[in-house]
Amino acid sequence: MICILILIGMLICYITRIIPIGVTSVCGALLTAAFGINSLSNVTAQFVNDIILLQIGVMIIGDAFFEVGLADALGDFIERRFSKNEKLLMIAIITITSLVAAVISNTATVALFLPIVIAIEVSSHGKIKRKNIFMALGFAAVLGGNLTLFGSTPQLAVQSILLNSDLPGVRGLGVFELTMPAVPLVVLLILYYVFIGEKLQRKVFKSDQEETVKITERQKKDAPLYKKIEVCVIYLLCIVFFVWGIIPVGITAVIGASLCIALRCIGEKRAYQSVEWTTIIMLGGILAFSDSFTKSGAGQTIVNGVLSLFGGQVLPPLAMYSIVIVCAIVLTSVMSNTAVAAMLAPIAIEMAIASGANPMTFVIGVIIASNISFCTPIASPPVAMTVSAGYKFSDYFKLGGLFTVFAGIYVVFGIPLMLGL
Repeated sequence: MICILILIGMLICYITRIIPIGVTSVCGALLTAAFGINSLSNVTAQFVNDIILLQIGVMIIGDAFFEVGLADALGDFIERRFSKNEKLLMIAIITITSLVAAVISNTATVALFLPIVIAIEVSSHGKIKRKNIFMALGFAAVLGGNLTLFGSTPQLAVQSILLNSDLPGVRGLGVFELTMPAVPLVVLLILYYVFIGEKLQRKVFKSDQEETVKITERQKKDAPLYKKIEVCVIYLLCIVFFVWGIIPVGITAVIGASLCIALRCIGEKRAYQSVEWTTIIMLGGILAFSDSFTKSGAGQTIVNGVLSLFGGQVLPPLAMYSIVIVCAIVLTSVMSNTAVAAMLAPIAIEMAIASGANPMTFVIGVIIASNISFCTPIASPPVAMTVSAGYKFSDYFKLGGLFTVFAGIYVVFGIPLMLGL
């Protein structure tokens, strides 16, 4: 209950911005340690975890692209070929990001595409804005991660639960078993941005004159060819190791950034300046609080409270399924999607068996529902990484919240229709 109260206070500060968002995140995390919900060592460890290191490394490598002139060249090429229309660019980014995220980590996918979008923004001289692309990029990476068993961590966490279960009707997931129910969500995201999202962004996002001046006045640089080759090789090696997975993505990104500095593709001082430390602090605080929220049992308390409203009675399969899906969507707004999926999967299996339904439909619904909550940047690292575009906390609620409603309706009614209850 203390953790839930802290969360409510944080949400109020996020929405009203009476306290800077980074300070709110850090204070919320430290309060969980002060009240004994989590140890201080566990809280502080989240500020140097894999996602934080990945974000720092990618920021430095991305700036190295600018320092050697690659960003200008790449941005000019894409602008000539493809980015005359921001809507078409949006469709391309969502489609490509979704497909890439299906075969490599969705977090790594966002890390790979952020510098490319920034390069397009710079070369377009304000016609294309990162603020109009980053959020959609994060959403697409999360939804693309649903397409395969290894695209995201929630399904891997649930897979281990399934393989260790001996309950009737429960089995392990196939590699592409999530593809069919997940593809409509990618299509839905494209339609959402084409018909609603693009217009809604114009109303939600305020023009930032200072940011525009800084971007358009940045001098183009043209380093020797071998410097461009060095950065390209480092970038490609990072991709290889992201896909290979033998080294954590955060360590891979930091090593890549260190090589850029060591080879003088970017100066040490410039590298430090390229890291948006406000974003890093905010992200670390959010991850630390999410870890405490999970360990406190607050999520389980919320689930139990919802179930108790029905007096523990066995409801029709669709009603039971809807309850667990709504719980997944709500909880994922304030805690890790992997933790939500792992926590709710056993509950969903029991609910399905009790109501005489197919437990695998419930499980697949929980996995996908844990990857569609975009009301806040807390749920998943790919979305959290997009805050570097300068979004307000409320921007996610206004843009991502509406899409979450559409996606939730599909998961509640579409997946049972497709897979059967």
